[in-house]
Amino acid sequence: QRVLLEVSNTAVGHAFPTYVAAKIALRVVALDEAGTPRSETLRSYYIARQVRYDGAQWIEVSDTRLLPGQSAAIELAWNGSNQIRVWMEVIPDDFHEAEIFRERLETLPPGSDAARLITAARSQAAKSSFRLFEDDIRRP
Repeated sequence: QRVLLEVSNTAVGHAFPTYVAAKIALRVVALDEAGTPRSETLRSYYIARQVRYDGAQWIEVSDTRLLPGQSAAIELAWNGSNQIRVWMEVIPDDFHEAEIFRERLETLPPGSDAARLITAARSQAAKSSFRLFEDDIRRP
């Protein structure tokens, strides 16, 4: 027996998420008897478009975005637990935090005004994630 978390793009009308900045994480984790997540059981599936700049052009690394009518799913066996937590996390500034700000900081003089501003922006981007939904499912 397993728990299946599935999301579908049924009403967006275009790829979800729309562009490269955001990343969506579907997550599942088994809970112990006290309701504490068992970290060794955590599973994640990412919905995103990843690109990299090679110095001359942008190159697509991967694209797992959902086109209209497509679905993504992640599942987890009960693993001896009686509860599994499922959730969708939205990471709106993932691309900027992981790529743009990191790259800029590597090229700016440490301690410069620009480096301080980029560091502050990166910190804000890291705090922008949120859970769109979360639910604990009990074993039938």
